[in-house]
Amino acid sequence: MVYRLAKERMVWAIAAGSAGDVYLATGTDGRIYHRSPEGQMRLLFDAPEPSIQALALDRQGNLYAGAGPGGVIYRVSPAGKATVFFRTRQRYVLSLVIDASGNLYAGTGGAGRILRFAPDGQGAESFTTREPHVLRLALDSKGALLAGTAEQGVVYRITAPGQGTAVMDTGDRAVGGLAVDRDGRVVAGTAPRGLILREGEARPPPAGQATVLA
Repeated sequence: MVYRLAKERMVWAIAAGSAGDVYLATGTDGRIYHRSPEGQMRLLFDAPEPSIQALALDRQGNLYAGAGPGGVIYRVSPAGKATVFFRTRQRYVLSLVIDASGNLYAGTGGAGRILRFAPDGQGAESFTTREPHVLRLALDSKGALLAGTAEQGVVYRITAPGQGTAVMDTGDRAVGGLAVDRDGRVVAGTAPRGLILREGEARPPPAGQATVLA
């Protein structure tokens, strides 16, 4: 089944709830929609910013949304009440992830910073990459934070505040997808070459020489 949001041109992020519901973040008017398990779609939140590019759900059912420009993180309660969770003072919040302890991590655009927020909302800088944008965040099999960046397409593993190492140089400009396979190895999807790379394997070949997966 295919759905289309009649008033929207872009769907930037999707988050799935434990009950089978789905949240969709859009641009260019900064709206979040909620689709119930029964298939009913409703507008949940209309932000003043033009774009919502990242979503994350905590165990209590609170939805966190990264908006831009302006770098505001909103928290939307299960009842639908939206409040400002944190103003990052970064241009964009491009990625969000929540760890097993309930800490929220935000990857930002403009200065390549990753921010960490405790469940009580106290925030601090966790890591600064050498690139302008943190496009994707994920957690590895041991709970360490992974960050995929642009403009050089590097994947970092952050094990403690301020402590991170580059674990993958994709050879492309941006890491557009990030996951961990069943063996615990990082898998990255890139742009604009459309490569799929796995941690521990050789650096990708020059353009035009990569194996195509159909």
